[in-house]
Amino acid sequence: MAELEGTDLRNVIADDYQKAAARTGAPIPREDAERLAAADLALVDRLEADPGPASPPETLTPGPSLAEASDPTEAEEMARAFGGKLVVRDVPNESAPTPVVETLSRESLEKRQKLLRRVKELMRTNCTKQHRHVRSCWEYKDFAPLVMRIHADWNTCRGVFAQAKNQRERDSRFFVLMERVCDSSNGHPGLPAWYFK
Repeated sequence: MAELEGTDLRNVIADDYQKAAARTGAPIPREDAERLAAADLALVDRLEADPGPASPPETLTPGPSLAEASDPTEAEEMARAFGGKLVVRDVPNESAPTPVVETLSRESLEKRQKLLRRVKELMRTNCTKQHRHVRSCWEYKDFAPLVMRIHADWNTCRGVFAQAKNQRERDSRFFVLMERVCDSSNGHPGLPAWYFK
């Protein structure tokens, strides 16, 4: 392939800029594309005219390290020699964060078990595996999409779960939203109340 020069090369580069901008959904005018191409070609010309230093840069020999100092006074002298000041900090050991274990009361555990049973019931289907449309398989079409949406948002940290500070807060928001769905399903025909206090 023959090498392009001058205006031919600038036109090819400008075409490429316009195609790339059109693929992103933000097309640019031809004049802007040509201006960008001209700037790129000018940069290449400057670099070809002055390639930089011919010899490799000198390697610097490292000086003494403060970490290698045997006692604090020697380290302070080395810091002063470089015009600095020695600051000693205690670095906390953060090798393993301590897990937060949530302890629930017996009543809370029973409530969560009943909630999970109700969610499982809301997600019940009456279709075979060959059925294509999952949405039409749900017995409780009003509640199953809500449960799916809450679970997807919780699993991917989207929506109200994105502002949660930690996993514990995400989980508590998850159960609050699931409780609301279960509470709204109480009056539905065929579903008894899911929780009694």
